[in-house]
Amino acid sequence: MIHSLSVKLFVRLIDDLLDVTRIATGRIKIEKEPVAFTTILEQALEQVRPWLEGDPSRLTQVLSNLLHNAAKFTAPSGAITLSAERAANEVVIKIIDNGVGIPAELLAEVFEPFRQVDTSIERSQGGSGSDSRS
Repeated sequence: MIHSLSVKLFVRLIDDLLDVTRIATGRIKIEKEPVAFTTILEQALEQVRPWLEGDPSRLTQVLSNLLHNAAKFTAPSGAITLSAERAANEVVIKIIDNGVGIPAELLAEVFEPFRQVDTSIERSQGGSGSDSRS
């Protein structure tokens, strides 16, 4: 069975080859229309991005949770930066913020289920974790 990504790449390759032929024979047609540059940039990046194998729902959930926590504990005037880079056969994702932070001695516990660092920071922040003092 051919993977849908492989089919898309194959179709794109054929389209590119046809474009080369049209350019070489002077028959290429340029369609001009208003377009947001970010749209063009996103489409170009999509063509060259490395792909990975993973559970899209779970990866989205993890990133959403991390970003939500960064936003929850960062002041409205603060900054949150998301970056990703390839390191060998892995993708390294970094979320950097200038929020209240996590004490170094509790970093090892941060990914344990139902764990919160400190419930004294407004209980209204919500969350299903338990207080790290329990």
